[in-house]
Amino acid sequence: MAAELLEKGVRSLPPLPAMVERLLTILAKQEVDFKELEQNISKDQALASRVLSVANSSFYGLSGKINSVKEACLVLGTSTTRNIVISVTIVGSLPPHKANCLDLAALYQPGRDQLFRNSARDREEL
Repeated sequence: MAAELLEKGVRSLPPLPAMVERLLTILAKQEVDFKELEQNISKDQALASRVLSVANSSFYGLSGKINSVKEACLVLGTSTTRNIVISVTIVGSLPPHKANCLDLAALYQPGRDQLFRNSARDREEL
């Protein structure tokens, strides 16, 4: 029953906008061109704002403020940037009354968990 509901929900999702597909293609490359990534993210104000706000969050503990999307993507890495692109797209595609009901904390929790695991691993390697 739950699988059928999930499948029905997935089928009802609108297709990804061309800009998002382009960003996901850029992020999937072995060698990501961060200048190209910045140029494409900057075309969407909401997405650029979200990328910058996450990179400037206290979680990263940076001493200065990040002002460019390119620098933010370098700090966040490709996985986190990809997750932001997808989540901003999903939330942006929902009608306002449904978007307000979305538990954003739950949406971002898997990404936060992965960040903590990566941070711990990086500290162990030092």
